[in-house]
Amino acid sequence: MKRHLFSQVPRHGVTLVETAIVLSLAMTVIVGLLELVVFMNRYQSCSHAVRRLAREAALRGSRSGPEKTVWGPTEITTTASSSHDIAQIVRPWLMMVRPEDVTIRIHYPDGDNHRGDRVQIDLSYPFTRTSRLFGVSPSMVKTITSTMEIAH
Repeated sequence: MKRHLFSQVPRHGVTLVETAIVLSLAMTVIVGLLELVVFMNRYQSCSHAVRRLAREAALRGSRSGPEKTVWGPTEITTTASSSHDIAQIVRPWLMMVRPEDVTIRIHYPDGDNHRGDRVQIDLSYPFTRTSRLFGVSPSMVKTITSTMEIAH
């Protein structure tokens, strides 16, 4: 009777190795999904803040009423942590983003702030991954833009 060479080798460690491989892949997918959720949450909150600010800027043209301060036509750049009216409008909508890291830029592509001219809002914020890949946590600056026509 011939016996195979490998029939005597115990296979107890195979399950452990397979489990380690499957769990490491599963954890990578879970961490990646969590990273995506954090990124999308920050992006959506900043997008909403930009739209709110663009609506407000459209109402603060050269003919806006006395209850609203006129913005423009000079460019305005500030952070969301400042005491400017712009920061006070944006700050409540920023979730999971530090206001001091957010840069807001308002400019007028048509060169003026009269009715029918455009106002453009740029909001920039850094996004740093919460998980590290090979010990590196890359950071990138995301910019969200909204353009509206001035109504007043």
